[in-house]
Amino acid sequence: MALDARTVTVKLAELTEHLGCALCHGILRDAHTIPDCLHSFCKSCIYRHFLVKGSCVCPKCNKTLSPRPITTLITDQKLQEVVDRIFPEFKEQEVILEKEFYAKNNFKLREANSAEPMDGANGSSSSPMASSRGRSNANTPTKKSHGAKAVSNGGILTCNRQFTIEVYPQETNARALPALKFPFMQVNGNFKMFELRKLIRRRLKLPDEVQLEMACMGATVGPELSVHFIQRTIWQHQNQKEPLVLHYRRMTS
Repeated sequence: MALDARTVTVKLAELTEHLGCALCHGILRDAHTIPDCLHSFCKSCIYRHFLVKGSCVCPKCNKTLSPRPITTLITDQKLQEVVDRIFPEFKEQEVILEKEFYAKNNFKLREANSAEPMDGANGSSSSPMASSRGRSNANTPTKKSHGAKAVSNGGILTCNRQFTIEVYPQETNARALPALKFPFMQVNGNFKMFELRKLIRRRLKLPDEVQLEMACMGATVGPELSVHFIQRTIWQHQNQKEPLVLHYRRMTS
């Protein structure tokens, strides 16, 4: 039978070369592109490459990137749309797996975050939560723990889980910053590092010229990352029952 004149047949291997992730060797999911070399990867894959391995090179072409390449990544929605059109079955399977994952981990849609970090010592509130973007089943049941609040606006996904974190200064030399009086905190999983930096600055009454950065297991973590993301990626090999340990230090130039 003759092919339609408008039909183009392409080998799958040729497509995966351009629409696949060189890190997981699968089809791109939530594609993110490195602007320096225009190579694209799954968001979770490239984040682990930069954060966990501490690498500053493209994993595909080995091009040396900026000192903090994760901050320059571009969300490539157009590329992801192409992938979803060519491989719709992967998108459908992802939706099913997402619903199962959200139900298992007690995720729910929330409008605004009203939970605040609590001191482990005196229970005083500190800073507002920030919500993270995502997709979920609005009917997924949630589990209330440690007084976490959750509401739905039908569009923003947040982690309803509470985390205990420990926060300490990293340097031990003359550049060392003072320690917090109460290093233990109870925070929502969506608590971002830029919020934690603001909290530390306020509690330590640091002057404006002192710039802070956060680290986990020696690796610098970006201000946009949440406690939940760091726990799942960088802290994943540690004892999950232990508090997540974070360090603050003066930002290196």
